[in-house]
Amino acid sequence: MPVGLPGLAAAFFILGVLLYSTVVRAEYPDIGSNFFPAVLSVAMVFWIGYQDA
Repeated sequence: MPVGLPGLAAAFFILGVLLYSTVVRAEYPDIGSNFFPAVLSVAMVFWIGYQDA
């Protein structure tokens, strides 16, 4: 197994959870704001891109 693969897999899992939370909160605004999960998911995308390069 390559050295960075487990961390990258965990990052993609967390990204999926954050994006799911963002979509659910956009559909049901009574739950609360989706600003925090959206910002974290964008930061995670940039971090994954930085790790992959």
